[in-house]
Amino acid sequence: MGGAPSVSGGMTASEQRELLREEREYNERMEEERRARALADEAAREEREYARQQAIKAEEAARLAEAQVAEQAVIDESAVLEEEEQKAGKVKVDFFTALGKGVTNETRPQ
Repeated sequence: MGGAPSVSGGMTASEQRELLREEREYNERMEEERRARALADEAAREEREYARQQAIKAEEAARLAEAQVAEQAVIDESAVLEEEEQKAGKVKVDFFTALGKGVTNETRPQ
């Protein structure tokens, strides 16, 4: 009948305390690892999001540049056509100015 007090399962109280201490340490290590993984995952997610936003910005800039080039090409083409019309002696009159001046497209006299 003597000996140290025991807990069910044949462990002594000091063995149980030691086991619980080890279990707490293990749980603390696992929690630290989980937090570290969560922080790393969040950092990776933020990097991916930043890269995605930069790709979108680059794509938008490329589209804008392409549109500006196309617009300038149309402007240049228009300027060339206008210059050719002036050299050919064509008079450029808009519809309302023509109405005011009495300009018509009829070729026979009235």
